[in-house]
Amino acid sequence: MAFSRRNFLKYAAMSAGGTVLADTPFISAEARAKAEGGNVKYVPTSCEMCFWKCGAVAKVVDGKVVKLEGNPYHPQSRGKLCARGQGGIGQLYDEDRLKHPMILDGPRGEGKYRKASWDEALTLVAKKMQAIADKYGPESLAMMSHGSPGDYFTNVLKAMGSRNIAFPSFAQCKGIRDVAWELTFGHKPGTSCERVDLENSRVIVLFGTHLGENMHNSQNQEFAEAVGRGAKIICVDPRYSTAASKSSFWLPIKPGTDTALLLTWINIVISEGLYDKEYVEKYTVGFDEVKEAVQEYTPEWAAQETELPMRQIVESVRELCRYAPNVVVHPGRHYSWYGNDTQRARAVAILNALLGTWGRKGGMWLPAKAKFASFNDGAPAYPPANKPPVIKGDFPFAGGEGVTQVLRDTTITGNPYPIKAWIVAGTNLMKALPDQRLTRKAIDNLDLLVAVDLFPTETVMLADVILPECTYLERHDGLYKISTREAGVAIRQPAVEPMYETKPAWWIGSELCKKLGLNEYAVKGNGMDAWEGRMRRQAKVGTLILISYPSIPVMSLSQIVKNRISQRIINLFLAPFQKKSNCTVMSWKGKALIRYPNMSRLNILRKTCSA
Repeated sequence: MAFSRRNFLKYAAMSAGGTVLADTPFISAEARAKAEGGNVKYVPTSCEMCFWKCGAVAKVVDGKVVKLEGNPYHPQSRGKLCARGQGGIGQLYDEDRLKHPMILDGPRGEGKYRKASWDEALTLVAKKMQAIADKYGPESLAMMSHGSPGDYFTNVLKAMGSRNIAFPSFAQCKGIRDVAWELTFGHKPGTSCERVDLENSRVIVLFGTHLGENMHNSQNQEFAEAVGRGAKIICVDPRYSTAASKSSFWLPIKPGTDTALLLTWINIVISEGLYDKEYVEKYTVGFDEVKEAVQEYTPEWAAQETELPMRQIVESVRELCRYAPNVVVHPGRHYSWYGNDTQRARAVAILNALLGTWGRKGGMWLPAKAKFASFNDGAPAYPPANKPPVIKGDFPFAGGEGVTQVLRDTTITGNPYPIKAWIVAGTNLMKALPDQRLTRKAIDNLDLLVAVDLFPTETVMLADVILPECTYLERHDGLYKISTREAGVAIRQPAVEPMYETKPAWWIGSELCKKLGLNEYAVKGNGMDAWEGRMRRQAKVGTLILISYPSIPVMSLSQIVKNRISQRIINLFLAPFQKKSNCTVMSWKGKALIRYPNMSRLNILRKTCSA
């Protein structure tokens, strides 16, 4: 719609006395809808085209979503959406969407299905799940998921007594990185977004992090602003990426040798006295051991390993140190590269610690402190698992998200016990996991595969029962905490009614609980309004500050508090860190552990520094 002078004046007059909803930077959505006339409305919600969960505003005309915009009040979108976010309309109206429940009507893999009602499909799933639990134990039921649908089926499995729940994004994406930072700082470097203060950073180091090409909305905005104001970029990437084209130093490193470069940089920082001595003394342990461990990693050695000019190796890290602590070595994402990835991430974390970036302006900001309590709506505690889950395998530091390949391997071998049913929600395991042959072999060992999805993916078309979920633009999801520089509570709410016979995942999970006789774990109430009632109850008890639920849907978020990133030193830890390994509890408070017990010399040998 063109902004004529007449329309502008109409908007301005209407917004002057109106309630501010999601809007453009200068006029409210309510005013826009009134000025445009007709059956127009603007619905604030939260995008789920990726994990960033940007605030979005859907323009709805005559019951159809015609445009998506970024919510200017939401810190993850700041008024903009990426290309993927704009694709939400395409997802909503895609003709290939799953439209109704289906039950396999032939051999698995031949794609022969018959249409079923929701009652028939859920009754069949519940009957088979119960039979498997009775025969093999509830731990034989497993779930693998990505995105918000997993919450509702996690509830189902835990209510039945299984803890075999895993998320491919952990092992295939950021879990390796998170473990490394937890071992160093006691905290992950971020959840939905990395806590990098790009807008105030003077030097930004990127190891294969493709800012300017990926969909990390607010971070890309900050990166563009940083480049615009003259921040120096050091890009370590074999490929001349968009970020490399903006860099002061482009280091086209030999693939597989990133750790060699990092160890040498750490050596230079220490040997030349370029580290933050006061910060290291006050906030770290293990400095002397690291100093000794990296002495052999000289610039000459790194030049051989990485095939980078020695002068470039030395000059780039000196430039980084010149502006410390207002610098950041980006933690990165999608970390499954070479096999030594946890130690590579540890080296990145240690370098940040030596430069004093944690909690510093231009470095790693700490999230605003605001409590968002768990909410079970009066449901009883889950029954304890009869047998421990297998999701960690031989990886003692793996988090609660589990290692998906371990579930797959257990399904194939039956050791230490059989896994006979999978619920797969919102993830295409045939593409997400390495080695499709093993994934297919595991699926063939199942007595039940249930797929909850939007589209007929490769995994969906191997399922025994297909349950079609509606898109994020057609459903509510639970209130969730925004934890960035600002803390708040956000909502996802439908812009339009669900199309076809699709249902929201919360409804599918709740109805499945009822079919299994687990009514106490189902959503209270009946119909599609039941979930909104739950959110209203959650808003009353969910945070340190009482939330007015009616204010959330009109903004899509309720702001609580902002973090003061300008404070020079913020407590290095928000809480003490503890890890249990080999029955020995190792813990520390308030300090970054740059040398971890039983990980002498960072467990990095020269042979692991090369591809």
